Order: sequence, then C-alpha cells, then structure tokens
Amino acid sequence: RQLKVKIGRSGMWYPHDKGLQLDIEIVKEIQKQHPNVEILVDANNAYSLQDTFDFLKGIGDVPLYWVEEPFHEDYEQGKKLREWMNENGFAKTFYADGEANTDHDLCLKMGAENILDVYLPDIQQFGFTFWRNLVPELKNKKTFGSPHAWGSMLKTHYNAHIAAGLGNICTLEGVTCISDDIDFGNYAIENGKLKVSNAPGFGMKLLI
Repeated sequence: RQLKVKIGRSGMWYPHDKGLQLDIEIVKEIQKQHPNVEILVDANNAYSLQDTFDFLKGIGDVPLYWVEEPFHEDYEQGKKLREWMNENGFAKTFYADGEANTDHDLCLKMGAENILDVYLPDIQQFGFTFWRNLVPELKNKKTFGSPHAWGSMLKTHYNAHIAAGLGNICTLEGVTCISDDIDFGNYAIENGKLKVSNAPGFGMKLLI
C-alpha cells in the first residue's frame, strides 16, 4: 500500500543539481510503475528549504503521503514549507519530522500550530512509557505520531502494539530483516495491514 523512497542525493552522493534531478526522476518513475501505491519521501535532512520547493515542483502532480525530514526541524522554515505546500497542490501531504537529534518542545509547538503533521522520534530513543504519555498529547494537538523504526524489525513490531493500543499512529515504518537469534512470531500482513501478535512478549522469542 505504501513505499518510502529515499531522496536527498543532492546533499549526499551526487553534485547538487544532478542529485536533485535524480530524486525527481526516480519518484516520478516509481509512481508511473506503481500508480496505486502511496509514496512517502525521506530526505534525512539533506535538503534546504529551496531544495524542497524545487523537488515538489519537479514531481508536479505525483501525490505524496508525506515529506519526511527535508531539513532539520526549524520553526520558520517549517512554517514556510507548510504554507507553500498548502498553496501549491500538496495540502493533503503530511510534513513529518523529529526523527534524529529531536527538538521535542519545538516539534510539539509546530504540531500545535498546524505546521508539523506527523511526529516521529524513534521508539528506542524515548521508549514505551514516553510514547504512552505522548500519544494523548499529540491527539490534543491534532498531530499524528509514527515512531521511527529503521534498523530493526523488533521496533516495527513494538510500534504496531503502540498503534493498536493507543491509536493516532498514521502509518508504520515496516523494517524487513531476519535474525538467527530471534523468532519474530506470528505477525502477518493482510491487505497491506500488519496484524499484531497476541502472544506473550510481544509475540517474539529469543532463540539463544
């Protein structure tokens, strides 16, 4: 149902203009080949505000579910981005941030002011108790959560329980991996949705 696409080549692996153009071409080609799949893009803070504008202009009418970490969360730049998106055909696209080196208070402020749509600090960074307290606060601010999970399927499964139990999680980052030391349990994807295990221990077991 969804596919998250890495962008930000202009700030990491290619000369600026070539990298930005490749980001645009790749996203357009993915949408062409898979028109029924929702696309999420993640720049890992490699863009400037102007790069973000140019990328969105470049992909034109390609619908995006969200734009993640175009640059490190910043009030003024985030506000300008949200206003530009609202005025240029991306009003329904979420702006997601707060994954790395998170400015927690700033992200909450941006959410409360309808700048930031999705807050996504890593589940390992803040833990379960933090998220149990955070989700109701996000609901009050009309902001979604999506705990970051990259690096381990364990985190994807943990986040699935948070989503099932607390709600207000707009989507989950599905990390696919295997381990010789862990039985990941009886989780299953049905019609694009992850079914949560009801077995003890989050439905997973250590094999060592």
